[in-house]
Amino acid sequence: MKKLIIPAFALLLFSCGYDDMMLQDAVELGAVQEVVLARKEGGEVEIPYYANLSGTIRLLDEAPWADLGQTTFSSDGTLKVAVAANGGIRRFARVLFSASDVARKDTVLLRQDGLVDTLSVSTSSVIVYNRMGDTEIPAEVTVDPASVKATVRYLEADAEPWVTACSVDRARVRIRTEDNPSSTAVRSAVLTLSWTNGWNQKMQRSINLTQATSAASGNLIGLPVDFAYVRGLAGEDPVVINDNICLEGYIVSDSASRNVTENTRRTSTSIDYSVTDKSVVLESTDGRYGFLVETVSEEENRFVPYSKVTLLLSGAQVRKYTSPDRYVISNVRASMIASSREVGLGSIPAKKMRISELGDEDIYTRVTLTDCEFPIRKGGLSPLNEGYTSLYKADRVTKSASLIRDVEGSSLYLYTNTTCPYRRDGRRIGNGSGSVSGIVVSEPYESFQDVGRFQLRHQRWEDLDFAPDFSDGFSGLVCEWRYLRPGNTDRSWSATYGSGTMTHTYASTYSSALNTLCYPVYDMSYLGPVFSGCTNENGFGIILEDGSDYASAYTGSVDKGQLLAGAGWPMAWMKEYWAGAAGTFHAWEIHFSTENLSTDVLSLQISTLNASQEGRSPVHWKVQWATSNGADAKWQDIGTYSVPDIVLWTMTQPWQSAGYKPVDIPLPSAMLSQADVYIRLTPADSAGNTTLGYCDTTFANGTAGSSSKANNALNYVAVRYNKS
Repeated sequence: MKKLIIPAFALLLFSCGYDDMMLQDAVELGAVQEVVLARKEGGEVEIPYYANLSGTIRLLDEAPWADLGQTTFSSDGTLKVAVAANGGIRRFARVLFSASDVARKDTVLLRQDGLVDTLSVSTSSVIVYNRMGDTEIPAEVTVDPASVKATVRYLEADAEPWVTACSVDRARVRIRTEDNPSSTAVRSAVLTLSWTNGWNQKMQRSINLTQATSAASGNLIGLPVDFAYVRGLAGEDPVVINDNICLEGYIVSDSASRNVTENTRRTSTSIDYSVTDKSVVLESTDGRYGFLVETVSEEENRFVPYSKVTLLLSGAQVRKYTSPDRYVISNVRASMIASSREVGLGSIPAKKMRISELGDEDIYTRVTLTDCEFPIRKGGLSPLNEGYTSLYKADRVTKSASLIRDVEGSSLYLYTNTTCPYRRDGRRIGNGSGSVSGIVVSEPYESFQDVGRFQLRHQRWEDLDFAPDFSDGFSGLVCEWRYLRPGNTDRSWSATYGSGTMTHTYASTYSSALNTLCYPVYDMSYLGPVFSGCTNENGFGIILEDGSDYASAYTGSVDKGQLLAGAGWPMAWMKEYWAGAAGTFHAWEIHFSTENLSTDVLSLQISTLNASQEGRSPVHWKVQWATSNGADAKWQDIGTYSVPDIVLWTMTQPWQSAGYKPVDIPLPSAMLSQADVYIRLTPADSAGNTTLGYCDTTFANGTAGSSSKANNALNYVAVRYNKS
């Protein structure tokens, strides 16, 4: 609200007493809003105003489409303006409120919606050839062409002007240039077209101009080379490219996702968020190779998503990273974009494959992974404690990692930066199968430790193309725990889907609101949006088999994206005391049957975290199975995984996590057709992190304790199989 109040005081100079002070009434004049918007269909628009004196109202601009309901005022009121329908471009008029006796005024900008008046060019970069006449750039121009002003900035030092004229009509921008006399050097300039739109806003479009070498030398902008050639130039240190070469390819990333690449964690409390904003992914026209391209600044990143570009490489740097091999072109400026033409995602060759088919050459290319699923059937893209992210003005966590698996039983992590605008907007990821698309990367994630050779970065919400319902997928469930049920009399609790029970091998009992097995602990699965003081509106992504939304009736706080332990809707559970006697360890124990089950893929998924901020929890874990759990049970090893410690605000370490870690464990076919199957999740050794982790910057640099401070939490467990 805008309210203009201007007090005026007069003090009798011959008096010092308060009673002799004369106070003149305050002058009050002002509109509630500075800008008022009218619909293009027209109608009545109200402009409330404050006034304690009389005055006049008039239009400062010629606007026959706006009829003022009154021309004077004497006190607070509402001006009602009759606005005609607008079949043309957006328009505006200024409404002036003027006091009669004092020099007091206020102006309201009345804007009416309409056709968007703009100047849209088909490309952001164009090559100018010599002795070819005028260069024409296709455009869609709805502004008055005569109102467009053209300015040129030359990028070479001491450059002589070579753009001699520029004109604009409804369908094109035409530029006239002098020929380039050089047989070796290209010339660069930026053409800026500026205008004022119908709402009186200053607008502009910039076009990069690259002029080829002289006609006599062949009108060259550089020697065309392929991706393999540029890869061959790279070294383990950056190599400056001095040759006049150029590279053609597709931009397959979308900077609007803010999820192109890793943002650099500078310290425990600061992150460089500009890294992904100045990065794009350039893919070869055959889809075989890709480069991560880093511009010198965010402003220089003028690449258009899903466009075909020609990139000048003289002055750029190329570097090779190994294990696996991947390549980065850096020190790139907008002026090096010789040509750019938006072609759309559908025109870029599609790379469809399975996770097992990914290779080093696919890094920094866009792929679609087919027959996939999001196996953790709860939460969204980034189930984090937002108190550690930029959403709460904290710069301690850069990204999250979700689990993706396919019909063959392979899996990888899907990365989401905390700057991604759609990552936690309330939408639920489909529980069925489908495809997932994005940029293949190979980036470590210290809090998760073991993340595999390849990961994927989505570039838009539509990249997550999963069927909404679990029934529309290739997986079936033997048993699943998505939330915690009350305990059974044998100290176990039953699966929330399918048949099975889970228990803990530590015999001591504890008092709990649920059972004697474990404690409920916080979960970060709220879908969002997340903001300070928010309450549940969109749930936690748990759609039950009857179609109901679990915990949708919960009305408490989900501040920072968490459902707190004592909320009455327990969706995560925790157990303490993991060290047993004589070097042995306790375990989570899952019991189920595979009798009459036949499948080609059987697997286990868990989501886990060491949930004590005082640390000293086991971090190396193993998975075992047997057909009995008695003293003579023959436990066989299946696989291993690591568990991160929860973040600690005082000194956030890279290996600490603000969310649960999802893990996929393939299970052996020998488990099939068994009346009883037992799976144990148990510490593999006594490795842990030092207490509180204040100075411990290395994962597993200490010894896990055996007290109540050494705990492990789960918020999801499932055994699934491929349906026939």
